[in-house]
Amino acid sequence: MARGDPNVWNCKTVRQDFFDAYKRLGSIRKACLATGQSSAEVQLARRCDADFARRWAETMPPSPAWRTRRRGGPKAGWQKVFLEAMFETASVTKAARAAGVTRATVYRHRTTDADFNLNFIRWRENAIDRIEGRILYQCIHGFETVSVKNGVEVRINDPRPDLVLAYLDRVAARTRRQPR
Repeated sequence: MARGDPNVWNCKTVRQDFFDAYKRLGSIRKACLATGQSSAEVQLARRCDADFARRWAETMPPSPAWRTRRRGGPKAGWQKVFLEAMFETASVTKAARAAGVTRATVYRHRTTDADFNLNFIRWRENAIDRIEGRILYQCIHGFETVSVKNGVEVRINDPRPDLVLAYLDRVAARTRRQPR
């Protein structure tokens, strides 16, 4: 019998040899090597052959607790924490870190949870508007700088009209790009 021969699993002695090798060696991989079968063939036989699957369930020990235990997924309520942190920082990475999840989890939930996706869009827009408003206010009213001259602390409030004009140009360009 050649390796990969589909008729191999129709032979009861090959199946019995596999289970005997598993009991003796204690590993599916080692049992596959000992009987000359690939683990893919064994798993295919397990999925497609009810008798083999039943025998597998009887022979194989239950999965270790670390395999059956639910992985540490996002904790309940992480979305609210994430949205509040994103409102403060306007950064998905920082907000995900604050909520105890990964960025991939956030974007996966955006594709599967329509309410979360809508809230994500709204909160991000609000955060960007708030931060842009703060920057615009500082451009108009000035950036406070502190310098020390001859041991005296001097506070200077420096308005930046050039930044105000650059910001307004940016806003105008953004409104031209958006479809009406």
